[in-house]
Amino acid sequence: MNLSVSDLLAALWPSAGGVHSVSPRTAAQAQLWLQSRTRTPQLTSGLLDRTDEWQSLFARYPLLWLNAPAGYGKTRLMTELAATLNDTPVIWLTLDSHDSAPLHFLISLLLSVEQACPGMAADTLELMAHEPEAMPADIWLSHWLGQLAESCVAERQDAFVLMLSDVQVLDSEPAWALLMQLLMERPESVRLVISGRYRPRSLGKTALLPELCQLGSKQLALSDKQQRQWLRQQGVLCDDTGLQRLHERLRGWPAGVAIWLACYRAAGLPLVVSDTLGQREIADFWWTEVVEGTLPSRQSLLQLLAILGEAPEALLDTMLGQPAFDCLQQAVRCQLVEASELEGWYALPAHFQRLASSAASLAERQRRHREACLWYCDQANSVMAMSHARQAEESPELVPWVARHTESILASLDASGTIEWYESSAEDPVSGMPHVVQLACWSYLLTHKDRRASSLLRQLIQRGCLSDDEVAALQGYLARLRGQPRSAMTQCQQAWESLPERRYAVRFLMATTLTYVCLGETDLNAARSWNRHALLLARRHKSIALESMALFDQARIELHRGHIDHSQYLVESGTRILSGLTAAHQRLPMGRLLLYRAFLLWLTNREREQQEPLLALGVDLCRRSNDVLVLYGYGLTAMVLSSRGQYRNALDRIDEAERLMQSWAVDPERYLWMILVKAHIWMSEGKFHRAQGCLDELMGDQALAQLARPEVFPMLPDLAAATQARLYLITRDYDACLAVVDEWLRCNSSPMMMLLIQLIRGAALRGCNQIAESQHLFTQVGQQLQQEGIELDFRTWLPELYTSPGKIQALPGQVERVQLSEREHDVLRKIAEGLSNQEIAAQLFISLHTVKSHARKINVKLGVKNRTQAIHKAKELLLL
Repeated sequence: MNLSVSDLLAALWPSAGGVHSVSPRTAAQAQLWLQSRTRTPQLTSGLLDRTDEWQSLFARYPLLWLNAPAGYGKTRLMTELAATLNDTPVIWLTLDSHDSAPLHFLISLLLSVEQACPGMAADTLELMAHEPEAMPADIWLSHWLGQLAESCVAERQDAFVLMLSDVQVLDSEPAWALLMQLLMERPESVRLVISGRYRPRSLGKTALLPELCQLGSKQLALSDKQQRQWLRQQGVLCDDTGLQRLHERLRGWPAGVAIWLACYRAAGLPLVVSDTLGQREIADFWWTEVVEGTLPSRQSLLQLLAILGEAPEALLDTMLGQPAFDCLQQAVRCQLVEASELEGWYALPAHFQRLASSAASLAERQRRHREACLWYCDQANSVMAMSHARQAEESPELVPWVARHTESILASLDASGTIEWYESSAEDPVSGMPHVVQLACWSYLLTHKDRRASSLLRQLIQRGCLSDDEVAALQGYLARLRGQPRSAMTQCQQAWESLPERRYAVRFLMATTLTYVCLGETDLNAARSWNRHALLLARRHKSIALESMALFDQARIELHRGHIDHSQYLVESGTRILSGLTAAHQRLPMGRLLLYRAFLLWLTNREREQQEPLLALGVDLCRRSNDVLVLYGYGLTAMVLSSRGQYRNALDRIDEAERLMQSWAVDPERYLWMILVKAHIWMSEGKFHRAQGCLDELMGDQALAQLARPEVFPMLPDLAAATQARLYLITRDYDACLAVVDEWLRCNSSPMMMLLIQLIRGAALRGCNQIAESQHLFTQVGQQLQQEGIELDFRTWLPELYTSPGKIQALPGQVERVQLSEREHDVLRKIAEGLSNQEIAAQLFISLHTVKSHARKINVKLGVKNRTQAIHKAKELLLL
């Protein structure tokens, strides 16, 4: 090559798009300009090292495309990757606005390659130096790529790794087409990493390349675990609750976390941190870096969306005074706005909402909410109207309108939103509008705040505001929550028959109550009949939220019948129809359906990678709607953690669930069944005494059959029987185990629970050496499980079902059951009473030497060294 890189740059630049006013004038200037664009950034310290994560990804995909707004660590990722490529040349090129001219882009690319790898682009550059415009840019690119492929094949080595930054500047169609051509025609020896804040144009057929991996903001964001790890490494002293709130606020946005960390250090590393720490600084970064160069019209749109939250295009058109579609599409393309699953609805990413709304005054925010409230009233969208009225602090003014729409509001199932509105409206239950107070009463019932509901109900009855059928409906539902099935059935049937058709939401609740009562009594045919009434009622009134809830109930019935696949189909049908609702309308039913789907996947051992994301999302939605069925999510999460041996984390989840219920003022009887989950965790850990303590706490003075079947968990007596039987099985008290299961098998339990209890019975029979009968039972149940598609590996959480009695292996932290002689048991009991060896000898009429001999044998069998340890271990093993 006769010309140097700087000479070629100075020679070619004036021909590349005619931008002479900014072109380098001399070879030296050209060289400095090129170096500024091709210099690999330096790695900064103090950030979370994710090198291994990116390395393994790049090893699988030779084309990485990073597409995320500013602050997501795109440059950091590329720099970390570059630092690991010791044996392969790395070519870095930061694009600028002049590269929107295709020839300019090609020249920048070839010169950066030639500077880092002399000879790689020499021939093509020399040809272009004489007549750069003799051929179109795409022909020059094809010529160069062809030569490059031949050279790499001949030398049998990788050519280089090309890193292109800021590709969003390639906004002209020809320049974008050149980039797509580079991806499609690149030799196998060339790998690419491309980054940009957004894609100015579509990928087209390039998106089909199997070697292309696209990473967006969700993949680049830090997980909760990664964010905690980074902050702990930097000496953050906040507790776990504070760190969790921070992740919910920032959603792992790396720039936001880094700015917060700087503010935290400046505040002196406090133990307790305000939710506003770093808010102003992070907002400043967002407006200046992320929204950089945004038109005023787009800034107004972003601010409005931040105030409103999720909003439909029609509302935005009205409030902006002009069509918002084009501006919305540009904002979506720039990843500043997200298109909702509900067609025509849009929202800011959650962690950007507070940043954008902080630029508006309180008066401006209230004015906007007032406008939105009036618009939703015109659209007869009660839930959204109430939400915006609450935020505009004009709830009292909305009371007459709410009174006219109580049935549609109740049918929306947004009970938590209704309660928030009611409590902020200062509506007096003594003198307030009866329809509004009755709506509040129903909302308290739906969120299991039955004490508040019963207080409102008493006042409504005293004022004579309710008809007989309305009283029966409210009292029947209250009886359902309090575990009074007979009273619930009588009054709900009366209300169902008496209430007019226009009270469709209340009649639906009557049908679902009767469904649950029948389900609790394992009258599955009657449960299906009432569920059919509920489903038809919801469809007749075109209430998608109610229909999805009816499908959820139907899925529970089918699970009780042992029809797993059909139950799963119903859950998927429910989630599918909810896609037509706004987030506020779908929150409660969607949360329940997602948790039940996760439970069914766990039960059938399918799609394991989907279980935890479904659990997390379901728990989040249920928490936001104050739905006590969030307990399903906590309980299942605890079981999953226990199966992995993470017992402490599992128990922490149970404790978290109980604290949440207490903060919601939920009656403890609603979550009493969580004790059984805790008992299973203690058993898995080998702490049998604590497991029995949990069962004793649950049972009190009642027999198993006397346990109530609460609405939240109607299988409580069945699971309690299975849990007690399992504990007897683990501790090898086979006669007691068989007594429990044989008694329960005579009860009218659900087919699903019958299968589980039959498995426990088979294991107990095997322990009693009744091998033939045991094997027959296992075979029979196994065939039924296979027929229903249940692939749950019971060995994971009930290993004792399949372990031979003589070969029971201790789980981590678990001690095998020991066998003490009758006399050793006597000595052990006296030791536990605190008697000395001499006193034990006197009471048992044996010599002191014999007592000491028995005590030594007891210590050896228990694996302990002294009396205190022996007593503690014996209690754990239920020997005392």
